[in-house]
Amino acid sequence: MDDFETKALETADLKPKCWFRYVDDIFVIWPHGLQDLDGFLSHLNGFNNSIQFTMEIETNNSLPFLDLLITRNNDNNFNYCVYRKPTHTNRYLNANSHHHPTQLNSVMETLIVRSLRLTEKQNQNYELNTLKTILQQNGYKLHQINNIIRKNLRHKNSEKNNVNDDRKLLILPYLKGVTDKIARKFPKNEFRVVFKPFKTLSQFIRTPKDTIPGESQGVYEIQCCDCSQSYVGQSNRRISARAYEHKLAIKQKNMSSSLATHVIQTGHKIDTNDIKLLHPATTLEKRIIREAIEIEKRPNSMNKRDDGQRLPTIWRSIIHKIPTPTIRVKNSPNLSVNNINVPTTSIQRNLGPITRRQAHRQSVGVGPARTLLIPSSVGSRDETLRRLPVYLYLPQVLANTTYTIIIFFSF
Repeated sequence: MDDFETKALETADLKPKCWFRYVDDIFVIWPHGLQDLDGFLSHLNGFNNSIQFTMEIETNNSLPFLDLLITRNNDNNFNYCVYRKPTHTNRYLNANSHHHPTQLNSVMETLIVRSLRLTEKQNQNYELNTLKTILQQNGYKLHQINNIIRKNLRHKNSEKNNVNDDRKLLILPYLKGVTDKIARKFPKNEFRVVFKPFKTLSQFIRTPKDTIPGESQGVYEIQCCDCSQSYVGQSNRRISARAYEHKLAIKQKNMSSSLATHVIQTGHKIDTNDIKLLHPATTLEKRIIREAIEIEKRPNSMNKRDDGQRLPTIWRSIIHKIPTPTIRVKNSPNLSVNNINVPTTSIQRNLGPITRRQAHRQSVGVGPARTLLIPSSVGSRDETLRRLPVYLYLPQVLANTTYTIIIFFSF
């Protein structure tokens, strides 16, 4: 684009007084009158057929550019203030929504800082009064708004020291009265606790877009057309590309491929186009665990490497015996999984080396509900599979209960 601008401006008969571009928005001052402006636009559009421009001219001496409304004075100087589109609804994150107070304060802080930075001093009072009205309409208290305004006016001209934060980052889902109390247990000088929404709107509303088969990454299954055996695999690429590679392996009779070996030994037919996505997953740990679970669930799997054998014994029994898993934490130090009582010592062996006191404190009472705290770490493939409940399975086990799994990753 820089090369295009240089050549287009150098070859123009009449040149603009200034040309400022941000991505695909360009601010231009044209001193040659409106009669020659259309000719300049035609010159730009005729220079490269792949790059076309549209034009917007000032109205009542004002022109919006990015987030600014730029106004030309009689002395040809410019004033500027925050620009809001006519379709703007003034709706922001409501103060009564289920978010951590720091997230709610950040909404006010962001809008106030933007107003102070993008508004000239003579228009500042009008802009701040407008912002107060908008924020109050969204449920924010006037004294909170005024406190943030005073804080930013006081520190507007002071430079912030960019100090590197060496504290360990801890991200928790925000549950009012639960995770905010847990966060207070971590020393502030060692941990920086960040909260994220427990549920987002996109998790409740289905996307209207149609999904394209084979475009996702994750764990997949290819079924034999002539018997009950199937192959389960995982890929970080599009599964349609992986299906094509399986097709080539069968065609070339590559014995290192489980599918090709099955075809050669049995003479059965396998349709690689009939590939089924079992579980979309973007991270390697989730794909490894889900692949092991799916292999374990299929006793007639044609996979050569039995990742299911790497799963903890307790989780293999859960996969086979409980079609709709549920879990609850009792007052006793035992974990109950659909009437299967598992001693806490077994949990210690499967989840890693923790002390007896830590195991006793795994059940944290908060009101009528309870939270199971599970320590975890990221390691090798075997270590990932051994720590199956931490990464993948426990959130699904608890899908229909009132309990929450809080996962702490070791640093």
